[in-house]
Amino acid sequence: MARNSRGTTPPKGDDSEEMTVIVVRVKGQGDTLRKGFEAISTAFASLSPATFPSRRNGGPPAQLNGGTVEEPVDEEIDEEVDDEEPVIEAPGGGSSAKPRKYKFLDDFDLNAGPMPWKEFAASKAPKTDSDCYLVASLWITENAGLPTFTINHVFTCFRAMQWNEQKDFSQPMRLMKSKKSYFDNPSRKSWKLTQVGLEAARAITAPTS
Repeated sequence: MARNSRGTTPPKGDDSEEMTVIVVRVKGQGDTLRKGFEAISTAFASLSPATFPSRRNGGPPAQLNGGTVEEPVDEEIDEEVDDEEPVIEAPGGGSSAKPRKYKFLDDFDLNAGPMPWKEFAASKAPKTDSDCYLVASLWITENAGLPTFTINHVFTCFRAMQWNEQKDFSQPMRLMKSKKSYFDNPSRKSWKLTQVGLEAARAITAPTS
């Protein structure tokens, strides 16, 4: 007669598995807690760690004690990636990511078009950082003949004029893109002035005396 008890061995063909979770609660203060943790650590250290097989993406599933271990399926998530990665300031004034290094384009002709860049910038005399970005982008678009350009083209214009270079150099352009629709990204790492951006840049003029 079969016994119905916890100690009964499951019949052959039963693929069920069992896992035991141990919860240890230690109550006390100071040395009592410390000694309790040491005793628990010693007890767990004496146990043989279980080794779980793994597999590389695309490989066959791992086997454990004759059964198949199911692993989570890697899924690709489509995200809209902005053209430039912002520099995230960490607590204490540091940054959690390396600031991007921008490149001065030595082969970018700053004398292109009907008016050289430095002369054009002086005629506009932008006063704010945002105006400087708009003026540089306008010259690149209409004088250098590049309706789409990279952040390095703008950086080259700034460096030539010795204008203020923000640590997160593309941030003003990203803000003008999201808040005023002055800029757009036709493709990754490329920028362009929108129609309203062109009009705002053309409206920048040097103050009259």
